[in-house]
Amino acid sequence: MGSPIKLLVVQDQAVVRAGLAASIRRKPDLDLVGEVGAGSEAARMAHNHQPDVVIMDLRSTVDDLGAPSAVRRACSSARILMLTDDDECGVFAALSAEADGYCLREAEFERIYSAITGVASGEFWLCSSIARKVVKALLETIAILGGAESHDKAAVQENDSLSPRELEVLSLVSQGLSNQKIAERLGISAETVKSHIRHIMKKLVVNDRTQAAVKALKRGLI
Repeated sequence: MGSPIKLLVVQDQAVVRAGLAASIRRKPDLDLVGEVGAGSEAARMAHNHQPDVVIMDLRSTVDDLGAPSAVRRACSSARILMLTDDDECGVFAALSAEADGYCLREAEFERIYSAITGVASGEFWLCSSIARKVVKALLETIAILGGAESHDKAAVQENDSLSPRELEVLSLVSQGLSNQKIAERLGISAETVKSHIRHIMKKLVVNDRTQAAVKALKRGLI
């Protein structure tokens, strides 16, 4: 077992912060190194404690919109997991912070825990509710632009025949699950999941898993 993931919590509501801290302390692979109530204090705490992941509530950054960037300057290796509301304004305000993962603050802790471990391992993490809103907005933008494709259509038609297993993996990707969670759900290894995702991206002629999910939803593959 490796070292516990060091966490810094930035949450302006004391009761919510206390509940989150208590849940974190129950996980042996997590280490709560600090907690603050305001985004303006986050950079100082990040500099002092050098966390692996900073859990930052969007509401805590209202008075300091540069808080995420300040945290990155204070601790360049820190990954940021942003908590937000389940509404379009909140979701897209959170996305503008350029965090490494996004989760609803009302989510059960096991969901937040999955997001923590996902971003700590270097993955970009989106919970399914947020992912659906992002995909919907992207599809609306594509429709407005006339459905223009960024890659040659003939190449897409030639390569987009996905296997049943690849479709299963892609469906779980679109729900915001990490590679490890997909592996657990399907009873395969994380390396096999990565291999499936590489094949999916090649067949759909896209550069990342988000583009793959968007294209699959648009084409009705999942």
